[in-house]
Amino acid sequence: MANEFEQKADHGKTLLEWEFPEYEEQNRSAAWYIFAVPIAIALLVWALWTKNYLFAVIIIVSTVLLLRQQRTKPERLRFSLTEDGVDVHGRHFYSFRDLQNYWLAYEPPEVKRLYFSFKAGFRPRLAISLEDVNPLTVREVLSQYLPEDLEREGEPTTEALARILKL
Repeated sequence: MANEFEQKADHGKTLLEWEFPEYEEQNRSAAWYIFAVPIAIALLVWALWTKNYLFAVIIIVSTVLLLRQQRTKPERLRFSLTEDGVDVHGRHFYSFRDLQNYWLAYEPPEVKRLYFSFKAGFRPRLAISLEDVNPLTVREVLSQYLPEDLEREGEPTTEALARILKL
């Protein structure tokens, strides 16, 4: 999990590291499909009836993406907290200068996430699954570099809704 002596050439010493899935794999039952398919068809018919062709395209693309995602396994990504910022699988590095704050949503077993807000208002929040990492350890390390947003305790409404609806 943590390797306190590993050196990153560009980003300082790695303070904490773990792996997490790229996205949460949803186990959808047959009942979910029995409920979702008629809704998608009804929305598509409504979009075509009202001549809202863009909405029809969005429904079709969303359906194709959901089916495609269902058939693929999520990639395991490596997340590292370093002295200079956070690194997501060597693909994206976010300096602590670019991050405004962080908060933890920890309600196991359903919700175990770490969130970052960016100083740039147009950037979406960064959500990282904690997996089996102790949130107190994460808080201890991050508190040295970023303020914790104590007003935010749970997961954002959009993510809770997506989890409940298995999207």
